[in-house]
Amino acid sequence: MKAWQKIFFIIIFLATLSSYADENIVYHNNQQWGQYYLKLKISNKFNLLSDVGFRVKESFKLKSQYIARSALGYKLNENISLGLGFAHLGDYSNNVINKLEYRPYQELLINNQCKRLNFSNRVRIEERIFNSFSSGITNVIRFRYRLMFNYPIFFNKAKGNKIQLNLGDEIFYNAANQFYGNIFNQNRVLAGITYHINKNTTIDFMFNFQDKSLRKENEYQHDTILWLGIKQSFVLYKN
Repeated sequence: MKAWQKIFFIIIFLATLSSYADENIVYHNNQQWGQYYLKLKISNKFNLLSDVGFRVKESFKLKSQYIARSALGYKLNENISLGLGFAHLGDYSNNVINKLEYRPYQELLINNQCKRLNFSNRVRIEERIFNSFSSGITNVIRFRYRLMFNYPIFFNKAKGNKIQLNLGDEIFYNAANQFYGNIFNQNRVLAGITYHINKNTTIDFMFNFQDKSLRKENEYQHDTILWLGIKQSFVLYKN
């Protein structure tokens, strides 16, 4: 097994171990996420990145969350990019919005390729500001690290279609346990496929197995999430 493979499985093991310890209480649920992503290449160095999404839970019965996010991306080179963005989210309780979030963030993305295998590392820092209708304004800094692998399994050269397998893990940590009862925030194990319709449009069908710490110590939420994403990319400049 190669070094990066060992690191990947160690990350998954360590990130999820605490969620399944015998003394922990784990609640189970399911969610369904829909998301649209738009990438506008405005120069050979700069990109405008936006996405909007809506999330429901309990087999489409209840609203969970909405998200709107935009960022400016800068390519240092063919493999490394920087991003500066802002996100707005709203959380629902019994189908009524009960909390708003304002989230500036910064990120570093490193893409690599080993023969047909593509893999990326993303580090993101988020300054989260919450306005809860019941408890007022709170804030917390959160760190995210995602390791993602993509491997093509089908390619139609004539039509430009391609299908690829995706496997990854993203772990979230709070800078301090000032908002949640645990510095560990959540972990996502991601698996699915991407269908490339053409050079501009792709569709993602992903399963997201998410473990999230709750406000009380040793209490966690495990969600099995079906995640549908539509991504489009357009070039707005001439070479």
